[in-house]
Amino acid sequence: MPLYLDPDSDQTCDGPLFELPAHLRAHAQTMHAAAVVLGRFCVLLRGPTGSGKSFLQRQLRQQADWKGLYSALISDDYIQLARAPLRFKQTVASACPPLLAFAPVVTRRLEEVRGVGVISISRDDFVEQAVVSLLVDLVHPVQMERMPTRENGVVDCLGHSIARMSVPQRSALAASELIFARLSTWKDGC
Repeated sequence: MPLYLDPDSDQTCDGPLFELPAHLRAHAQTMHAAAVVLGRFCVLLRGPTGSGKSFLQRQLRQQADWKGLYSALISDDYIQLARAPLRFKQTVASACPPLLAFAPVVTRRLEEVRGVGVISISRDDFVEQAVVSLLVDLVHPVQMERMPTRENGVVDCLGHSIARMSVPQRSALAASELIFARLSTWKDGC
């Protein structure tokens, strides 16, 4: 069972790479990112291979557990983003349908542990999909903005504005502290 997926293929040897409802398939894209649920938020961790996505998602779930927050893995390496199609003319921006993150079929309940290999996680620590709240880019520390601008704090994904932030790659403890600090500023916190 391969952990690394080819984002240009929509099939595996055993069937479809993602099982999206039919009405979402036309409005979907694959992203090289891990996805984790922390409390009531779904956080995407985007970065190149070797940037520390897997280690960071484990660190975030562990910190959530310490804080008494619900946490679950959606996917460790690739996700499919999908936005529900508009069914009627919407005039209010907040009425935009949610952006959803889906786990690949072949890697559900699996995560990579560098130096160990691919391991299974319990059913209680996994969800197949969630509404996206935050996109986190793992970047080289010198690329970190000290005081990010409002424009850099949002990114467009499939026509949906998603909160965005950068954290240092391969620095899971520092990155997790920054992510929880950002989430704590949102109304009602985590």
